[in-house]
This record gives sequence, C-alpha cells and structure tokens, in this order.
Amino acid sequence: MIESTKIVGNEDLSNEFNYQIYPNPASEWVNINLKNAEKIHELKILNPQGQVVIQNKLDSKSNHELKFSVKHFPKGIYLVELRSQDVVKTSKITIN
Repeated sequence: MIESTKIVGNEDLSNEFNYQIYPNPASEWVNINLKNAEKIHELKILNPQGQVVIQNKLDSKSNHELKFSVKHFPKGIYLVELRSQDVVKTSKITIN
C-alpha cells in the first residue's frame, strides 16, 4: 500500500481515505483500490510537469477498483490525487 499525505484539511481525517495503488512502479497498468469510494469525489493523475493526464469524477456508485492504462505515458514520477469534499490526498507512483 502506498502512503499518502494530507494536503488540505485541519482535522484528523485519517479514515477519510483508505486506498491502495499498485503496482508501483508500473509500466502498463495502474490499479487503484478504493476501500471507501463513497467519500472520494474526484481522482486525478498528474504528470511530472503537473499536467492532468487522467481525471475522473466519482460518485457514491463508482467502482471500488479502478484500472488505468499507463503504457503510453513517458517514464517518470506521477502524482495520484484523491479529493473528498474537505480533503485532498496525494500519492506518488513511478511509471517505467
């Protein structure tokens, strides 16, 4: 499981997000397993230049398992950003 960092928010919301991103590093596919998808409103993947390369709006009926193709992405460190109403969490993933 990848550790995440709370970027925005002033309360202890450690239970707000419970997710796994794998494999890391990745070369073809990235899987994101959301344990509490109903709390997450948006998912973004940003390239090393900070540009959004994947953006998904999520709702309470969204799948708990998301899979994205990254085989055409240039190598580098990407950010996976998850947003709820009050919190943004960011994790790093390496694309080989």
